[in-house]
Amino acid sequence: MDSKLLSELLSRSELRTLDFKLEPYDFSGTTREEKDRKRAEFAKDVVCMANTPRDEPSYIVIGAKRKLDGTNELKGIQVHIDDNTFRQQLDGLVYPHPRFHYEQVELNGQQFGVIEILPDRKIGPILPQSDTVGPGSMRRNVLYWRRGTQNAEASPAEQNAIHDWFHGTSPTLPPRVEGNGDWEKFVSVADVTEPGRQYVLILAPGQLGDDEAFRHLAWVDWSLVVDFDPNSEAKGILKHCRDELELRRTIHRVTRADEVSGNPIRATFWYFCRGLAGRADSISLGSYADWNKAFRRV
Repeated sequence: MDSKLLSELLSRSELRTLDFKLEPYDFSGTTREEKDRKRAEFAKDVVCMANTPRDEPSYIVIGAKRKLDGTNELKGIQVHIDDNTFRQQLDGLVYPHPRFHYEQVELNGQQFGVIEILPDRKIGPILPQSDTVGPGSMRRNVLYWRRGTQNAEASPAEQNAIHDWFHGTSPTLPPRVEGNGDWEKFVSVADVTEPGRQYVLILAPGQLGDDEAFRHLAWVDWSLVVDFDPNSEAKGILKHCRDELELRRTIHRVTRADEVSGNPIRATFWYFCRGLAGRADSISLGSYADWNKAFRRV
């Protein structure tokens, strides 16, 4: 790790393999419970990174924060924690211990800390050995990983992909989306990876210019997608993000007169608001007046 690589990391937004911490980890406390909560927060950050399938290291940059407008708040840190101290925080909390190391890096006269978590398939999956509480809350023997920009409990399909990665086979996961493109800007500005929220996506009909870009939509836990394209499943946006999205969520295809059932927390309702190709009785491609007449009771 050197200042050049740190500068490159600071030019990127948070995603699967990169996290920013403005404040340094603090393992002090007046009670054992307080210290355990702080240890668990650190442990969860490292475990989630270590369990995430990837071909390159993951990084936690300490002393910096990525703002929604794409700029950085660079606070730096005054005191570094010894690499061995970081390792000791995992004792009794997780097993096996992931491979990582801590490095001190100076950039433009400021000190930063960088934790590098290596992509070691020989060690893992890494599981909590006890229940923890607080910001780093984990449940014993539950598999956690990095979903987008958030630490999350892996779904059954995600667990299979993570185990496949550790066993040396290629995981069936969406491709990396790190970089400086439009998708990264969208994720940073829209903040669509916060767990516990419900997200709605509205898709206008039109020609697809970049098919690959729409595959990245599968990373968001959409509760409802309102799609104006009746051919979306055959040659539209649903076609390009369906396989990856269905790894994590059930997709309910809904149009006029359909019964709606299911759990919106774990499913995506894909509503074809002009009808669905193959179901002639649902199609309404005329004027707004015609559409309103056909769908107003839906």
